[in-house]
Amino acid sequence: INDFGKQYDYDENKNLYCVDKKGFKKVSEDGSEELLSDSLSFTFVASEAYTTGFSVINNTFIVIVSSTTGTNAYRYYYDENQKLDPAKALTIWALEENDTLRTFINSFKRLHPDSSITLETGLYEGSEDATDVIKNLNTKILAGDGPDIIVLDGIPAESYADRGMLTDLTDKVDVSGIYPEITESLKREKGLFFIPARIKIPTLMGKEDIISKITTLEELANQAQSGNDKPQISNPDEMFAALPEDKRPLLSPDEFEEMFNLLWMSSASEIFKNSEYNRDNAVYMLENLKKISDKYKLTQEDENNFGGMMAISGAGADEVIGGNAMAYINGMANIGAMQSLTTSY
Repeated sequence: INDFGKQYDYDENKNLYCVDKKGFKKVSEDGSEELLSDSLSFTFVASEAYTTGFSVINNTFIVIVSSTTGTNAYRYYYDENQKLDPAKALTIWALEENDTLRTFINSFKRLHPDSSITLETGLYEGSEDATDVIKNLNTKILAGDGPDIIVLDGIPAESYADRGMLTDLTDKVDVSGIYPEITESLKREKGLFFIPARIKIPTLMGKEDIISKITTLEELANQAQSGNDKPQISNPDEMFAALPEDKRPLLSPDEFEEMFNLLWMSSASEIFKNSEYNRDNAVYMLENLKKISDKYKLTQEDENNFGGMMAISGAGADEVIGGNAMAYINGMANIGAMQSLTTSY
């Protein structure tokens, strides 16, 4: 929930309550707020969601929530018969706020209403230096007082595993539903210590007769070089004007960074393999990146580049479709290339 959606209402006894991204609160006469239930109990947590209505009726909170997926009403009330199971108490630590994590927690709590989950966040709004936060986490772990689960974004995961600070998940977590290529690539010498919640996959889209001819980065770069140049766009109205297939370029990236990210994602595992740097594979990637960049003049200023990116939201996260994928969708390139975000299972 974003701050824009903060809502207030009185109950029948003239007590003032509010709801915001932190949870349900009771507001005192001096303006101070007492947290009654944090947002981990919400079924709506994504940053793009905001409240458009809030009522307190007979000790029940009614919340109207709007988001990119529509508008819904939620009812929350205290259930004196609902007991918490001490065996289902979990502490989760994350360096920063994470909408996807909150979505997963809420999904888990709906399946296990007797569970108790505490989410600890290292960095808060306005803080920048993670060094002291990570040192504090290390101290807790080494003292045996660490969290049950750590979100390793921004944390040296390999170092933690090699130093024995993480638990081997091999016999503790069922990973049969996760792509085996992922778990195999993450295994360390002494076991499996971390798994991703979501992954990005470099993806090419196009007709089978075109895609089937490309199996390597070199083939992609060579076909781009021998194909048509990007059309010159003189005004924004031409951005979505489809071209005849024989006039389209193979690719149509907006920026050098867009193409670098795509090629790096498909090459990084071969450039750094088993913690060793492979110079030949790095040179191979960069040489083919240069071919594509030179063909489409990606390092040159283009005053007529109006961009073609589009943002989409869902599953507790925002995703951006790059200019190259948008060009393919709009019939301005024969291949669309993008980083597809998906769950790892």
